[in-house]
Amino acid sequence: MKSLRTFSLIFLTVFLANCKKNEDTKYHLQGRVYNGRTGNPLSDVFVEAEQQILDGNSFSAVYVSAASGRTNGEGSYDLEWDRENLVEVRVNAEKGQFIPRTLQLNASSFEPGKVVSQNIELFPEAFIKIAIQKNASLTNNASFNIRFENANFDCFCCDNNWESFTTITPDTSKTCRIYGDTWLKYRYEIIKSSGQDELVRDSIYCPSNIQTNVSIEW
Repeated sequence: MKSLRTFSLIFLTVFLANCKKNEDTKYHLQGRVYNGRTGNPLSDVFVEAEQQILDGNSFSAVYVSAASGRTNGEGSYDLEWDRENLVEVRVNAEKGQFIPRTLQLNASSFEPGKVVSQNIELFPEAFIKIAIQKNASLTNNASFNIRFENANFDCFCCDNNWESFTTITPDTSKTCRIYGDTWLKYRYEIIKSSGQDELVRDSIYCPSNIQTNVSIEW
């Protein structure tokens, strides 16, 4: 009789566990958001999961919001949303004075009742303004070329390609939002008809949350 009661208790426990598992139709994404420079957790970060789904035979190539929330005082976020036929999924994180970030996630990792973990690093923003001015003594066939050397990581409105200017080009300037607390490397060339060309390599430190100004005369 005792064995029968024990068997019945085990059967009931397994049955209830399976029922609970079958009832769990939620996707679950959680993690923490950190300052990419200091490693400290970031609170009050807006975090949003977006998805592309397959509805019958129809595929939507547009990302739509699945769930959103904000990190707590420890930088943690916890998102849940109803089960869909996921094709693609990504997570966005935004906070004032930080560069927004989007991470593509593995859609096959999402299963009802399974917790997917994804930590996120956000980097503080900064700005750099580069003003380029001509020297009045330059001959008409002189030219000026400039490019950044590590813009693939630090610069969002410029790239590592050369930009060229001639003496007929008006004085110009450009302002970029970049990762703060970093060194931005650049180089420029002054090509002269006399053959006395100049090549300069330099870098400048860009603190977070301020604009750094660079003036170059050629």
